[in-house]
Amino acid sequence: MGLDEVGQTLEQLWLSYNLIEKLDGLQPCIKLHTLFLSNNKVAKWEEVAKLSQLTELKTVLFVGNPLYGDKDKAEMKPHVVKRIPQINNVDGFLVNETDRKAAEELD
Repeated sequence: MGLDEVGQTLEQLWLSYNLIEKLDGLQPCIKLHTLFLSNNKVAKWEEVAKLSQLTELKTVLFVGNPLYGDKDKAEMKPHVVKRIPQINNVDGFLVNETDRKAAEELD
């Protein structure tokens, strides 16, 4: 059974601590609103950007992935917002207008 079969109804996906590097194959999850991916091996922002296609996605957890490097969660929040504009909660923190403005100013 793959995500194709459950994607129409899946709302939450908890995948922390699974050595995940790539975020392919989530497109069938059209109702997904929560995705926990902490402590995996996601190292490229291009992977995070793939999640922008999931229009219902509002909450993500990325702490503990190489893409954060030695930066803290608050410092990385605008980077996540830039790639997933519809997001409301990053790593347990609500996204506010200051975060959205900071995301717009990123290169």
